[in-house]
Amino acid sequence: PQEEKWLGQKVLINPSLDWGPSEKAQSEAFHILGMPTWGTFAQYVQVPVANLHVLPAHLSLQEAAAVPLAGLTAYRATFVQGGLEAGQKVLVPGIGGGVATWILQLAVAAGAEVWVTSSQPHKIDKARALGAAGGVLYTDPDWVQRLHQSAGEFDLVVDGVGGQAFPAYLTLVRPGGRLVVYGATQGNPPQFDLRRLFWRQVHIVGSTMGSPADFAALLRFLEEKQIRPFVETQLPLSALPQALSLLWNGQQMGKIVLHH
Repeated sequence: PQEEKWLGQKVLINPSLDWGPSEKAQSEAFHILGMPTWGTFAQYVQVPVANLHVLPAHLSLQEAAAVPLAGLTAYRATFVQGGLEAGQKVLVPGIGGGVATWILQLAVAAGAEVWVTSSQPHKIDKARALGAAGGVLYTDPDWVQRLHQSAGEFDLVVDGVGGQAFPAYLTLVRPGGRLVVYGATQGNPPQFDLRRLFWRQVHIVGSTMGSPADFAALLRFLEEKQIRPFVETQLPLSALPQALSLLWNGQQMGKIVLHH
């Protein structure tokens, strides 16, 4: 059988299951590997053959483990929904999480000028080391003014945070700019200025995971640009509780990888 060609191969798994026929949005049957089915905190995983992809040659197994879900979410939000192009200016709020760090890396590789926000100075320093032009602490009361003075207006904001800071993005994005939302870790915004939205003709777009075509495009982009994911921490599978604690406390930068 043709499926036997995968035996013994090093592969990447597209964790987006049953996306459906439309590139615009997922089907009602769509689900994510591990949500609610068994995920990848395991020695063996069962997925459709169609979700297998050859491991890019420049990636180690540990680096490859940091690609699928976060990389796919970042790629679709940044390029498919966000339409980012070289030379544009993008803001990545809440740098440090896996998806946000991927957005930074992808946007820098695409030739964009990237700025970030964080509540922790060391994460801004690490973002600069990964190619960010700069960043501000969103815990400072004047962070919006400081960011505007340093960076000016943004072509694109790619946000997975939401919460109190969200209304400020309508001030920071240029007229006609784009605001892509892929998550809401801090919940819904307390208020929203619809007048500023329509007067500045800002485009707000939602984004979730990605299609099989998005995943294939992500892998091509990684190979073309020779991008390696930022993996700050590697732990044995037995240290899963410690890894989850690091994620829960928000202390990590980029991805945490478990190895067997």
